Amino acid sequence: MPQVPIHIHAPKAQLAEVTAAAARIGASATAEWSSTITHCFASNGAAVTPAVVAAMLSKVPLVQQSWLEAVAQKRAWEGQLPAEDSHAPRQLQLHNGTLLELASWHMPPQDLLSSYHFVMDSRQWVGAWASCVHA
Repeated sequence: MPQVPIHIHAPKAQLAEVTAAAARIGASATAEWSSTITHCFASNGAAVTPAVVAAMLSKVPLVQQSWLEAVAQKRAWEGQLPAEDSHAPRQLQLHNGTLLELASWHMPPQDLLSSYHFVMDSRQWVGAWASCVHA
């Protein structure tokens, strides 16, 4: 079975559970974000984390435990895995307690900040910005 990295944004208590479920399907789980992540685990109503934001902006599917269970139901998959949309969280909690309805969320346009000018006062910040943009 091919490795399917799954990024876990949940508390460490959930990491062990999801790691075990991921191992059953030949996937790997990690608490570190990288460009190799193919799915991001998020429970319905969970707090929005930097990993969730990164997943949403890079179009990495958000999935719940039910997606792992659906994949594990078959011994082998040919072609498409179960649709992530039917196993995605419906709501996520923002830092102020507001619930974000994912069905109504849309990717912001790429030129959203094109009319703004950003001034950096330190080469350190410029380097940090460049590493984020090119990561």
